[in-house]
Amino acid sequence: MKYPRIHKAKAANDTTLIVEFTNQEIKKYDIRHLLDIPMFSPLRQPALFKNFKVEQEGYGIVWNEEIDISEYELWKNGVMVESEDLAGVRWLEEPGNPVSDYGYPRLATDPLLDQEVRKNVNISKQS
Repeated sequence: MKYPRIHKAKAANDTTLIVEFTNQEIKKYDIRHLLDIPMFSPLRQPALFKNFKVEQEGYGIVWNEEIDISEYELWKNGVMVESEDLAGVRWLEEPGNPVSDYGYPRLATDPLLDQEVRKNVNISKQS
């Protein structure tokens, strides 16, 4: 079976993603069960968690070169959300959004978010 890809996504809070797939279904995915895995533990920092991008072609969500979640995981283990439950949701990320100088996507224009990410996360400028 071929699974739908990610159309767009947003962080609903400090641990939950809301993901719209290419078949127009929307699911929420809570990452708390992943935070004890060393690879995902940096996502305990809300500024980093909220600073992701949808991989080109919609095959996953990426935070950096070490942290990502596949569309399969999000689709299979996400919980269906009704569209009326999303009134007022502002989608922050769609495939192909440009990334910042630090390799992270520009999801918000809030300069404090950018400062918090740089302060709390060891980010090296990519060449």
